Amino acid sequence: ANDTGSTAAASKAGLYAPPTHDELQMLKETETLYKSNLMRMQITELLLEVKPKKKTTGVSSSRLSRIDEWLHSLKATVAALPSSKSVDLSEAASLLSKTVRCPLNFDPTNLKGKFQFVAPK
Repeated sequence: ANDTGSTAAASKAGLYAPPTHDELQMLKETETLYKSNLMRMQITELLLEVKPKKKTTGVSSSRLSRIDEWLHSLKATVAALPSSKSVDLSEAASLLSKTVRCPLNFDPTNLKGKFQFVAPK
């Protein structure tokens, strides 16, 4: 009976052990980068969903290289865009092209603020 009591005490002590360096680092990241631990968990799960699968699940290395090439091309295109002037958000509707649909459903006439695209460095 004494052995089970010491085993239970050891497992209980492990339950309340001080956090490791990695756990402290993760908590500090969560505090500074994310609004809450729930948001961090949601982003982690989202990344698992959108990450390309390994070759064992059917995605070939040539397909991954094509995706990688396309992403580099997209990055170069965005980096080459010039900076824009500052525009009132209430004027955003007039800037939207009639051929390109905006995925957001909003009424820009009620918005206050400014928008400006600054080219990445």
